[in-house]
Amino acid sequence: GEGEEEAGGMAVVVTEQQEREEEYERCRLLGAILNLLSSAATPLATASDVRDLMAGQKLPGLLTAIFRNSKRFGAAVYEKAASLLTEFVHQEPACLQHVLQSGVAEAFLHSVAGSFPVSRGVVSVVPSVLGALCLSAAGCQMVEQALPISKFMSALCSDKVTALLQGECPSNLGVQLEELMRHNPPLLDSCMAGCVNMANKIPSYMHELNLPQEPPGGAKDGPGQPLSAQSYLTCAVEFLSKLLEPLMSAAEHARSFVRKDGVQALLQILSLPQLPRAFSRSEAGRFIILVLGKSAFHSPSKVLGEVMLRTRRFVADVQGAAAAEHTLQLEAGVGAAGAAGGVHLGMKLTREISPALTMV
Repeated sequence: GEGEEEAGGMAVVVTEQQEREEEYERCRLLGAILNLLSSAATPLATASDVRDLMAGQKLPGLLTAIFRNSKRFGAAVYEKAASLLTEFVHQEPACLQHVLQSGVAEAFLHSVAGSFPVSRGVVSVVPSVLGALCLSAAGCQMVEQALPISKFMSALCSDKVTALLQGECPSNLGVQLEELMRHNPPLLDSCMAGCVNMANKIPSYMHELNLPQEPPGGAKDGPGQPLSAQSYLTCAVEFLSKLLEPLMSAAEHARSFVRKDGVQALLQILSLPQLPRAFSRSEAGRFIILVLGKSAFHSPSKVLGEVMLRTRRFVADVQGAAAAEHTLQLEAGVGAAGAAGGVHLGMKLTREISPALTMV
């Protein structure tokens, strides 16, 4: 936790806290330098200014180091580096060749596919960088082979990330992805596959976390309290649904989502017993209805057929559980305890299944 440095022949003890503060100040200085460099990409700058900076070794080396060590530099520096790269390419598309040859593009794609620092700004800038890289055939081919979108979206399923990225962030991301696919059709399949994969990953991630069904003591989730399964599921579904809503406006995007069994993945989420009773009246419930409605508009037979199949299964499960409870009551005698148990089971079935029935 402590280290020593020589200063004038004397040993100076450097604590771990001082090391963290020094690292923080270095990152702040680096962020200021990146802001200064971004002035070279303003409309007042000449194309030669941008080419000279990107054709050298220092700037590409700096950007590569940031992308390869993104966790160490943090979200703020990572976002500024990605924004600078986007500005340079859009200001002077000819410098994209240097970006590809110097390893900057490869380092960025590797960071997106790996572990990158998550913030609203980082999530917003990633599609912009991918769009900039796709301005050339070579760059587009590199992006297609790396499959960054699917891997990028897989990193957005965690409980901490979904809670952080609420509000307008998922809707804005959906708009950016829609624009990216519209200008680069080869990326459509990988992007929609990433959306479906995210929908499939939400239930499994929730079970892996082993979260309590409800907050302790019935209190609401808050600072210092463990996140409940209901809260995580609501946040995750709201993020996914807001992201999908602008994507489903395009017919080809919606059909690709349906072909990849995206509707089945959404309906599977709606059948989870962890859904809160008021889910259908929440923001998450409202947006997932919009997504299913838009997908049904473009692929009515497949979507409505799947919805009807799921609904029949839910009804059959309810009828089967009710019949089993009735048989148990007859065998044990209809007493006060039996009646209370039947009411308890009925309330439990209503609580666990009615949200899904309401949604579909």
